[in-house]
Amino acid sequence: MDKVKRFKYLILPELKLIVEHWTGEYSFDEILELKNQEASDSDWSDSFNVLADDRETNFRIEALLNENAKYFSLSQKFIKKRKTALLTSLPKQVATSVLMQMYQHPEALVTVEIFSTVKAALRWLDVDITEWERINELLNQLKK
Repeated sequence: MDKVKRFKYLILPELKLIVEHWTGEYSFDEILELKNQEASDSDWSDSFNVLADDRETNFRIEALLNENAKYFSLSQKFIKKRKTALLTSLPKQVATSVLMQMYQHPEALVTVEIFSTVKAALRWLDVDITEWERINELLNQLKK
């Protein structure tokens, strides 16, 4: 039986932004799979910020915390300074995201913040707010 992909992404080079959509319960291996796919994309840059839509997820916290922080803070592919905005909608998603922030490796250059709206996340990522409708539509397309 084929494994169901829990993620989709788009790279918007003109905005220096990677837009990710996650769904369901996913594992650390799936995070690695996505990050390696992104890094193989010809439009990818290690300096692009990330807007990760986690509003349709159910985190498996034990699989994500230490391994996630360790890999991304030490991997040569992901060492450039950048921001990741996590979109959440449920208290459990917020709690898990906060724990991921707390367990981030002290040498990590990625700054992670948690948001409940796309507009707030885009402001923090320094993306022109006039792009809000376009990015919101792209997130809706990734959900399909």
